Amino acid sequence: MLMKTKHKVIFTIIALTFMLVGCRQPEIPAYQSVIETIPSHLYDFIEVMAVENGVFIFDPIIYGTDPDTYILVSHPNKENILVVINSLEYNTNDELVLDLIETSASLSRNYSVIRLVDYTGAVIIKDTETWRTLDTTDLYFSSIGIIHTLSNENLTIGVDNAQITLNLSDEAKELIDSSKVDTNDKILVSYKKIDGQLEALDLKKILRTSSTEGTYTGHADSHTIEIRIDGEYNYFQLSSKAHTQLFISRITDGQSIEFEYIELEHGQKLITNIIN
Repeated sequence: MLMKTKHKVIFTIIALTFMLVGCRQPEIPAYQSVIETIPSHLYDFIEVMAVENGVFIFDPIIYGTDPDTYILVSHPNKENILVVINSLEYNTNDELVLDLIETSASLSRNYSVIRLVDYTGAVIIKDTETWRTLDTTDLYFSSIGIIHTLSNENLTIGVDNAQITLNLSDEAKELIDSSKVDTNDKILVSYKKIDGQLEALDLKKILRTSSTEGTYTGHADSHTIEIRIDGEYNYFQLSSKAHTQLFISRITDGQSIEFEYIELEHGQKLITNIIN
């Protein structure tokens, strides 16, 4: 009888131990506010998203940031603040709940970025009224990358040190066939987020990359500017990054600018970076 009682006690202790281990919540990940160390390929998204207020959580698999998760807090109406984590904890579903708070910032910037180190799980924003989810339904993005893999349904491009996989729209498939784009080609690809995935809508092969300087003489339209180089007037299209740089730098007519650009297969020239 005593032996049976001991066995019951032992089994009870073992069962309670397993229950406690099973109920133990995962460790709270380390986190940091990042500005200068944002993965460079995320700027292709951030520069477009930052025109609207909201929070966007980058899926580390879709956006090539595994094993870290990055969170964008866009606040164009408040440029002299930095949004940071006030506290974080797990809820009963083991989802990481973030409480965000504003702090003052010395630099004028219309967005903040938070990095969750070695964390790829679910993230919930505590105050969704103040920090609403950023709607990307109507946003279009573009990136410059090298094709790593190409199939009938998708392509994977290397953008800086990251890899991004894009589903192919029917239009993109036709362009691949007509342009004879293949692996290792450098391309400019335009895409958007559809049903939780990134889908390529348009792509162009890049023939060469160059840099030069000239005199800015004004806009031809919202995405094209005129630059005088060695006495000749040239038209350049603007990437989303260059468009943002031109606005922030407040470059005026007659001002000298130095810039980097790409030449595409049909003769288009696109400014990718304004240096000064």
